[in-house]
Amino acid sequence: MPPLVISNFYDVLQANEDATPEQILQSYKKLARKLHPDQNATINTTKAFQLLGEAYACLSDPQKRRGYDFICCAMPPSARRAANPLMTAYAEALEDAERILAIRKIKRKRAAEWASERRKFDVPIGKLQLSVRELEQGIKVLENRAAADAAATAWENGWGGWLQSFVIKKAEESEGERKLKDKVRRERRTEMALKKKQLKILLANLEKEQCLLREAWQKVAAADRRDDKRMEKIQANARAKEDREREKEERAERGRQAEVIQQQQEYWINRSRQITQAAIRQQEHYRAAGKRLEAAYNMSWHDAEQANFASRYCIHDKWWTEVRGGRASCSSCDESWSYLLQCPDCQLKACPKCQSVLRAPWVKSRHVRRVPNPKPVFSIGDG
Repeated sequence: MPPLVISNFYDVLQANEDATPEQILQSYKKLARKLHPDQNATINTTKAFQLLGEAYACLSDPQKRRGYDFICCAMPPSARRAANPLMTAYAEALEDAERILAIRKIKRKRAAEWASERRKFDVPIGKLQLSVRELEQGIKVLENRAAADAAATAWENGWGGWLQSFVIKKAEESEGERKLKDKVRRERRTEMALKKKQLKILLANLEKEQCLLREAWQKVAAADRRDDKRMEKIQANARAKEDREREKEERAERGRQAEVIQQQQEYWINRSRQITQAAIRQQEHYRAAGKRLEAAYNMSWHDAEQANFASRYCIHDKWWTEVRGGRASCSSCDESWSYLLQCPDCQLKACPKCQSVLRAPWVKSRHVRRVPNPKPVFSIGDG
C-alpha cells in the first residue's frame, strides 16, 4: 500500500513549524496578495489560493494545528518525502505568480522613471513650441503687413488709382515720405528674415528634443515589449501545464469510466452466464424430478392397483396388527383414531369398527356353528 501523502501546510505558508500565529497571519497575507485570482487574471491560481486558504485555516486554529502536527509526526519519513501533486502544482503556481509580479513591478518602476524623464523633456519642448508659435505669429503679422502694403502700391499704380485721381485729387508724396516708406519696408523685410532664421533654429532644436524624446520612449517601449513577451511565455507555459493536467485528468476519468463499464459488462456477462447455468440446472432438475415423479407415479399406481386388488380379494382372515404412531384416519370411514389395525396380507389399515365389518363375511362364516337339519321321524304306523 503506498504511503499516505498530505500537503505540508508549513511549506504552503512558507513558515517554520514553530511559527507564531502572528507570523502565520503575516505570511498568509503576503502570499494571498500574490495568489489571489483577482491579482492574477492572466494565470489560473484558484487551486493554489484554495490550498493556501486550507493551510491557513488549519494552522491558525490551535486545535487543528495540534492534530495536524500529530499526524505529521506519526507519518514515516518516506511519506513526508513523497511527492505531492498538490504541493508541486502549488509551488509552480506560486513561482509563476511571483515572476509575473516581479515583471509587473519592474514595469511600474520603469513607467515611473519614464514619467520623470518625460517631464524633463516636456519643459524645454513646451518652451520651444511656445517660441515657435510666437515667431510664426510675428512672421504672419509681418507678411500680412507686407501683403497689404504691396496691394496698396499695386492699386495706386494700377487702373484703380488712375481712375480715382480724376475724382479725388491726391496730394503727391514728398521725398521724405517715400524714403520713410522704403525704410519701413526694409526693416520689415529684415525683421521677417531674422524671425524666419530664428524659427528655423527653434524648429531644429524642437525636432532634436522630440527626437531624443522618441528615442527614450522607444527604449522604454522595447523594454516593456520584452517584459510582455516574458509574461506571455510564463502564461503560455502555465496554460500548457493546465492543459496537460486537464488532459491527464480526462484520460484518468476516461480510464475510470472504461474500467467501470468493463466491470459492468463483466458483471452482466457473468450474471447472464450464471442465470443461463441456473436455468439449465433448473431444467435438468425439473426433467429429473419429472422422471422421478413419473416413475413414482407409475410405481404408486402399480402398488395401489396391487393393494386394491389384494384388499379387494383378501379375506382378512389373519390376525391384524395394531399400528400406533399418532392419530391417523381410517381408509374406510375417514374417522380419526389414535391407532389402527393393519391386515398382514394386503396391508390395509382400518379402525376396529371397519375391521370387524371387513372380516365379518369370511371369518364369521367360518366360526359360526351350523345347525343340523332335522331328520324325518317315521312312525311304524305310517305307510
